[in-house]
Amino acid sequence: MISICTGWTSDMPDICLCLTAETMAQNNALFRQYRSCIDMVELRVDLLSDAEQATLRADPELAVREFHGVDSILTVRRKIDGGSWKRSEVERIALLEHMLPAGFTSIDVEADQVGLSDRLSLIASARAAGVTVIASRHYMEYVPTDLDSELQRLSAIGDYAKIAARPNGIADFRRLLHAARAHAGPHVVLGMGSYGVASRIMGHTFGNRFTFSSAADVQQAASGHISPDVLQTLYAHGETGSATRYFAVAGDPIAHSKSPEYHNRRFRADGLNALYVPFRVDDFDEFMELARELPLSGISVTVPHKESAARAAATVNEGVTATRACNTLIRQSDGSYRGVNTDIEGFLSAIRTRLSTFRGATVLGAGGAARAAVYALASEGVPVLVCNRTLSRAQTLVAELGEILRDEGQSTALSAAALPGDGTDLGAYGDLIVQTSSVGMHPDHEGDPIPAYRFCGTETVYDIIYTPPMTPVLKRAQQAGCAIVNGSGMFDAQADAQYRLFRTVLP
Repeated sequence: MISICTGWTSDMPDICLCLTAETMAQNNALFRQYRSCIDMVELRVDLLSDAEQATLRADPELAVREFHGVDSILTVRRKIDGGSWKRSEVERIALLEHMLPAGFTSIDVEADQVGLSDRLSLIASARAAGVTVIASRHYMEYVPTDLDSELQRLSAIGDYAKIAARPNGIADFRRLLHAARAHAGPHVVLGMGSYGVASRIMGHTFGNRFTFSSAADVQQAASGHISPDVLQTLYAHGETGSATRYFAVAGDPIAHSKSPEYHNRRFRADGLNALYVPFRVDDFDEFMELARELPLSGISVTVPHKESAARAAATVNEGVTATRACNTLIRQSDGSYRGVNTDIEGFLSAIRTRLSTFRGATVLGAGGAARAAVYALASEGVPVLVCNRTLSRAQTLVAELGEILRDEGQSTALSAAALPGDGTDLGAYGDLIVQTSSVGMHPDHEGDPIPAYRFCGTETVYDIIYTPPMTPVLKRAQQAGCAIVNGSGMFDAQADAQYRLFRTVLP
């Protein structure tokens, strides 16, 4: 099998590939596939088929025979810790003891208090065999309150302390970071799930000795794993360190975002020691505390936090003042953040050549992206009808932007209405329909913000979503004969403007 990664020199933390296939033949193939971009492997014996487990009992050395030149971790994970072990705890410990002489360099031993005495003999056997002990705890649904003391306890039991926990918000992520940074001993502290992804990318900031990954096309060993080639090529794993400047995209949802690919590609092309990381964010004020702690040199802000970002910025540009929405934060020398709105020009870039043909426009939504779209269109003299599920929010947006536009000497007409439905005649406002909400964005592949509205075929329909490129509302519009525009052009234009701002704070 051809390796999909190029050779490189790793720095801490190392990449550990979790081997989760049902057979050793499949696991060995995965090892060869990713060999050039990993430093360690973890063999998940609990995920092997019963027949394969029986084969390893008969000949334990088969488990490590092909793992030349890398450290290897022996793991038989219990169901309570996210594993698949089906038999008794006595049998599990016996299997681990039996496989210790096979040649593994490390063993993962769950170190919770219940039944720990039964595992202490296994730990003693491992140490006698010269095998490194990783004392681990797994919290599948939450982050515990006693992280500091738990890391100390694990360090007293094993050579490495490992905690994998599922943060349920950005506050939990901060607690994991604080505990990891405060712990002096060798450790691995990782967040599982969508709120924990950044911990697997920014291992250096956690002081982690290694990070776990899974192959893209097999069962993940834990929620939130990233494949080794993505860690290397997209997130420059092994090239980051104390001098690295960190940037981020903050939003919810965030898995769809193209921003990490866009900005990291440009950082690499320009030879910059910078890394761009995705954060799922539920509480933006809490995230800004994290941004200062890391620190983050620049932040891209996406739905639903653009209005919160405008409030969080110490200083703002005219676009943020006008729209009260901010999609870019730049760290200043005093540690505060300056807010900029690059959505306005980004939004217009995709339709600028057609602006003169629109007698009016309908904007769906009343959030930060809608504010940018309404302001951009009205500034160009296009009358705008703002439609929102909650009419009062559309009315508030119209009143606020109307006042701002009048102060700027603009007299463009703005009005508000409920979302259009069956039989609605938008008149001139139907020349351009702009969809600014998150309805239809990945993973909401079926969402349509105006399912009852019947397109005439004369409208231009502009959905600022770019993932997926063809949303349900765009598909319906195209089928009706409308011209359609997705958010890819807007994304590229606003991201380019963001990148140029990021460059201003890089050496």
